[in-house]
Amino acid sequence: MKKEYFPILICLLGLLIGMNGCNKEEAIPYVAPEKDPVPTNATDSMILDIKNKYQSKIIYKWDRRYVSSSAKASPALFEKVLPYIGFIQEYWFDAYDSLCPGFSKDNTPIEIVLVGSVVSYGNGSSNDDSFDAAGLTMSFSRIILGSVNSINLTNNTWKKNTSATMHHEFAHILDKKYGRPFGFDNISKGLYAGNAKYTAFTNEEARKRGFWRNYGMSNEAEDFATFTEGIILLPKEEVMTIIAENTRLENKYRLVYNHYKTLGIDLHDLHDYLARRWN
Repeated sequence: MKKEYFPILICLLGLLIGMNGCNKEEAIPYVAPEKDPVPTNATDSMILDIKNKYQSKIIYKWDRRYVSSSAKASPALFEKVLPYIGFIQEYWFDAYDSLCPGFSKDNTPIEIVLVGSVVSYGNGSSNDDSFDAAGLTMSFSRIILGSVNSINLTNNTWKKNTSATMHHEFAHILDKKYGRPFGFDNISKGLYAGNAKYTAFTNEEARKRGFWRNYGMSNEAEDFATFTEGIILLPKEEVMTIIAENTRLENKYRLVYNHYKTLGIDLHDLHDYLARRWN
């Protein structure tokens, strides 16, 4: 009997020692989070206001870590940053919030990095896979927007093209957060060309395969983003004319449009909001 109780006594002794050790452990001191520095100019003041309102940090100071080591890009000029942030406010945040209040706060990425030029990949030769990116979605929480130094708020083409970049990249964020509508990836299954091969197809050929434009043939994520971008850029009547070309386009349109509606956004109303400001 004594042998049976011995292991139990050993366990109890170990437990008491452990409890005594826990009692002697010092409490971890509280360290208050660092406060944002007080802005000293209008640009940083607006950045702080956006951070407080949307929990999104706009970064414009050059940091090579935000751009791939294999890419080339230029820093954003300080004097271009403030008007560009104003453009983001009106053509992105306010656009979605006008249709669904609070949408931007709930879905804006944690970081928006501003770059002065496009982000160029490759060496520019004709025999490699070189390309220039006006915008990039690096992760669920970060978007990079390029060509800040080319801002021209009096040029309607610039405003429309830059809006297209913003809403295309934002579509990637929403895709990562909510997923693509069920069945979307199957509509053009087997017809994707891959990142390096989509340029071999014209936009007309891409449409026959059910893509909004040839870049959408890269993969399913770009298919979704280009389709979203296309609906936003064109009046509803033109969109309806395009999708009537074939069943694949019609099916993708229906899935994308209804997907955004469930999120509280009518893409045609979003177009109308932006079009009033492009013209």
